[in-house]
Amino acid sequence: MQDITLVTINWQQRKVLELMLKSYVLYHYKEDKLKLILVDNGSEDDSKEWLIHNKIPFISLPENIGHEQAINHIYPLI
Repeated sequence: MQDITLVTINWQQRKVLELMLKSYVLYHYKEDKLKLILVDNGSEDDSKEWLIHNKIPFISLPENIGHEQAINHIYPLI
């Protein structure tokens, strides 16, 4: 058994985020321990509400700081 970390940055892409997470669980996740690190980069669509409703942990940034800066938020967590 191995530890797996799924890392993703989201901004204004709730439908894509939902499809990505469902696809990973359906086709790739095979009972190995999964760590999810998800950063919402200041989305103003319904991304955050969807994540909260589905009890998916995420880091919420108050504004879009750009992809690279959002990734920099993740490094200390890995």
